[in-house]
Order: sequence, then structure tokens, then C-alpha cells
Amino acid sequence: MIKINSVFFVRQNRLKTILGLALPIIIQSGSQSLLTLVDTAMVGVLGNVALAAVGLSNYTYYIVTAFLAGLGMCSQTMTSRYYGEERKRELAWPLNGTLFLGLTAALPLTLLLFYLIPDIFPFLSGESSVIASGTPYLQARIVGIIGIVINFSYYGYLTGIGRTGLCLKVGLVMQVINVIANYGLIFGRFGLSELGATGAGIGSTFATFVGSAFYTILVIRLSPGNGFLKKLPKFKTMKTMMRLTITGAVQQFFFAAGIAMLMWIVGRIGTRETAVANVLLNLTMLLIFPCIGLGLATATLVGQALGRGDKEDAKKWGWEATRTGMFFLGIAALPLLLIPDLVLSIFLHDPAARMMARPLLQLTAGMVVADAFGLIVLHGLVGAGDTTRVMIISVVLQWVLFLPLVYFLGPYGGYGLIAIWLSLFGYRFINASIFGVLWKQGKWATIKL
Repeated sequence: MIKINSVFFVRQNRLKTILGLALPIIIQSGSQSLLTLVDTAMVGVLGNVALAAVGLSNYTYYIVTAFLAGLGMCSQTMTSRYYGEERKRELAWPLNGTLFLGLTAALPLTLLLFYLIPDIFPFLSGESSVIASGTPYLQARIVGIIGIVINFSYYGYLTGIGRTGLCLKVGLVMQVINVIANYGLIFGRFGLSELGATGAGIGSTFATFVGSAFYTILVIRLSPGNGFLKKLPKFKTMKTMMRLTITGAVQQFFFAAGIAMLMWIVGRIGTRETAVANVLLNLTMLLIFPCIGLGLATATLVGQALGRGDKEDAKKWGWEATRTGMFFLGIAALPLLLIPDLVLSIFLHDPAARMMARPLLQLTAGMVVADAFGLIVLHGLVGAGDTTRVMIISVVLQWVLFLPLVYFLGPYGGYGLIAIWLSLFGYRFINASIFGVLWKQGKWATIKL
């Protein structure tokens, strides 16, 4: 009985630690999704042209920023390891390194994309009015790349030391500023010029830089004597950081581009199928974003445990987080399984589309549980520095196996959306299984950073 109680309290404390780190990230992610809806509603007042222009621009911007997300992954991985090793005077050196690497890449990238956008946007839309509205909006967003790089680096650092609550505060400040600035610049309120869709881009970029300033103040006040902005890591460490950043960036970029390719493939089948797939993917993303928060918490706890030299503890954090994620995702997915018609009626008003979507939504309920396992273990591997294997497996499964298969089954073979969704389920299950095997083998625990 004593042993059972002891195990219970240990697991209870682990669960409390995991949720304490993950909940601020989950809340922030949810509030960002809400903010996107608010922004869309404000721009929607301007009409379909502005809405289409902003929608196309934002997806392009998402692919660009996904490539930069490797900075945050690198910052978190290195910082959590330093934190576990109690290298207090050097704790901010990885942050210095990611800021240096990020800004070195961001400055030329921003200039290049800013001047290329007028030539790029016609490939996104053939409508001259959409091009005219979307080009300045996307240019305004691209200027914010520098702020995004800074924010990813700070976010990774604060997550690495377990201060996710501070990330939540910065995120909420940015979102409030974004709503106010967008409202003023879109509609000409508060004495500002009425700039329409372009104003939304300027407002969002302004909010990004406000977040950068807020992050800087917090980090300066948080840990005096941690080496912030004083010294870069050694050359060998910088090489490791470049590897972590590049592999993380490639993995994130190809994942984002793969979602776009999947929608393009579905679009070759038909309009109804595209509408159904869009709803199903959005519901999937809504359900799994809490697991991204759990994954980031796992990456921090794994990195800190490895920094202490406790490989067994690192492995336990991964298994505990996956159990937690699969439990909560299983509960959250029940409405998709049990009352699919009620869920779909909110988004799809065509009876034929709902009939098509019903079995696919029920299949999605099982898929998100597998995704919960795969996403959390993936982040645990990243937290250990095993980014190269994560990148190779993710890209090969998605681009060499899954996407060619769905093109063959869908547009080429004529088996429809059901075959594509069965393939998606299989791909995500295989993805999760491979990462689970890698985690069980434990070779990631021997990686030196």
C-alpha cells in the first residue's frame, strides 16, 4: 500500500509540473486562434477582396515564419540543458546565440522578400484586385520577420527555464495591442489614417515589435548575471546551435508546406471535398494545439533532466506527458465520434457535404489521439537535441510516402476523400509509432550539446 501511494504521489507531482508548464502555452495558443478570428472578422467588413487578400497572405506568411521556428526550438533545447547543468552565469548564452543567428538571417531575408512580393503575389491569385490589396498587406507583415525572430528566441529561452507564464503575459499584451492597432489602422480610428487591409498588416507588425520590447525588459529583469547580451557560446556550441536551428526549421517548413500541398491535392478532386477537408483540418488543429503545449513542456523537462545527467528521469517525463495528452485528447475527441452531425452542422450547411464528412470526422477522432502521442514524443526528442532524426523521419514520411500516395489515390485513382483520410490516419499512426520506438530505445539521451 505504501509503495502504491508513493507511486501515486510521484505521478501526481509530475502531472502538476507538466500542466503548470503547459497550461500557459495552451491558453496563449487558444487566445491566438481567437485573435485570428477577430482579425478575420474586422477585415471581412471590407469585403471579399480584402478577405481573400489577407487569407492568401497569411498562409504565405505562416510558411515563412514556420521556417524561422527552428530558432525557438534551438533556444529552448540549449537553455533547458544549461539550466539542468546549473550554468547560471552562462544561462543566456544560447539566447545570445539564437538572437545572433536569427538577426543575421532575418535582415537580408526581410529585404529580399519585401522587394520580391510584388512579383510573388500574382502566383497566389490571378485577380488584380486581390493582388493590389494583398501585396502591401504582405509587405507590411514581412517587415515583422525581424520581430518574429527575436520573439521566437526569447520564447524558447523562457520556456527552457520553465517560465511559460511570462510568455503568456507577453502574448496577451501583443494581442491586445494587435486588436487596438488593427482597428485604428483598418478603419481610421483614434486619429489614425484609414488604410484598410494594409492597416491590418501594419498593426500586426507593430504588435510584434511591442512584444519584442516587452520580452527584452522581462529577460533583463529576470536573471541579472546570466550573461545576457554579453557573450556568444563557443564556436563548437554555435555549430551545434546552427544544426539544431536548421534541422528544426526544415522540419517545420516542410510540414507547413505539406498541409498546403494536401489542400492542393484535395482541390483537384472537387469543391465539396475541399470544403470538407478544410473543416476537418481546422477541427484537427483546434484539438491538437493543447498537445503542442504539452510537447513544449516535455522538451523543457527532458532537457533539464539530461542537463542534470538523469537519463531515466528524462524518459519518464516523456511517457507521463504522452499519457496525459492522450487522455485529454481522447475526452476532447468524443463529440467527434458520438455526435458528428451536430459538430458538422456548425460548419457545413450542405447536407451532401455533411454526409461525406461524417465518417471522416469519426476517423479524425481516432487520428488526433495518435497525433497527441506523436507530437509530444516529437517535442521530447527535440528537447534532447535529436532534431536531425526528427527532421528526416517527418519529411520522408510526409513528402515521400504520404503526399504521393494521396495524389495517386485521390485525383489520379479516383478513390475520393475517404481514401485520402484513411491514408492520413495511417501516416499519422506510423509517424507516432516510429517516434515512440525511438523514444523507447533511448539513444537520444546520449546526445551531447
